[in-house]
Amino acid sequence: MSNHGVVSQQTANAMAHTIRCNLNTDLGVAVTGVPGPGELEGKPLGLPYISVTNGEQIRELEMRLPPRQVTIKRRVPNQALIELRRLVESIR
Repeated sequence: MSNHGVVSQQTANAMAHTIRCNLNTDLGVAVTGVPGPGELEGKPLGLPYISVTNGEQIRELEMRLPPRQVTIKRRVPNQALIELRRLVESIR
């Protein structure tokens, strides 16, 4: 986080890896972004990063959403689950 900030794809990737390792699970999922109501670290509301990893593969996604908290709170978790499903399907 000190190199890339809280809101970055690199931070989301590191979080997903840490979650997977610390919880001793096959998969790790992480989301970071600007919760609002305004910018954070110069990043706008509506810029979330999603990362899903199994330790060998990683799925990354940067989203651009309308700057409305209600939309972000609904779409980001749903998209994280979609990315998780895609990773699981790719390793079958």
